[in-house]
Amino acid sequence: VQSFSDISFFNMVFIYVGFLVSYVIIISMLYTTSSFINLVNLFPGKLDYVVVLGAGLIGDQVTPLLASRI
Repeated sequence: VQSFSDISFFNMVFIYVGFLVSYVIIISMLYTTSSFINLVNLFPGKLDYVVVLGAGLIGDQVTPLLASRI
């Protein structure tokens, strides 16, 4: 087993870049997998309510943002 003082600078850079590339590949695979999983609709059917976040009501009036979304 080598100590850190025996490893050259270029080997350390190569190891670091290898870890970075591996990290990016793993994150990309997880993102792609989660995207495909989100395509599956577990509860298809008629919805009773649709909640639009960030668009509120002013009394009984619908705001322009909410009106443009529905």
